[in-house]
Amino acid sequence: MFSVLTRLLAVGGLGMEVSALEARCGSVSLDGYGGRVGAFPHLASAFAVLGAAGVGLPATAGFVADDLLLHAAWEESIVATAALILASVLLAIATLRGYTRVFLGAPVRSVAPDLLLRERVVVVGIITALLVLGMAPQVIIGGLPLP
Repeated sequence: MFSVLTRLLAVGGLGMEVSALEARCGSVSLDGYGGRVGAFPHLASAFAVLGAAGVGLPATAGFVADDLLLHAAWEESIVATAALILASVLLAIATLRGYTRVFLGAPVRSVAPDLLLRERVVVVGIITALLVLGMAPQVIIGGLPLP
């Protein structure tokens, strides 16, 4: 359940970021480098944090979720554990490649706004949830009662 919640938050947040970027720039291609980090610094930062949480950056819920999955897989099968590690590595590579292709490169100017206030509120809420669950997973897993 913890892994599903983490993926829901991280991938849902990434989906919102991609939708926000496409609303501002049109279709986004991974063929070349987009250079959009200067035009949309908050969007780029949120994309990086959400992507990192999705691949298991320490201090995020993704790290706890991956740790729980690895421990469960290790008890069942070494092959399953190796497959899970390989999948995590490939996901990290794909996420980093997507970030570099969309946001890095020669700077592109844009008159479109960066994240709007309502988008920032949602992104900050999602990132906060991922960080809180990463540092206090017992809130969901059990052990401490909710306040």
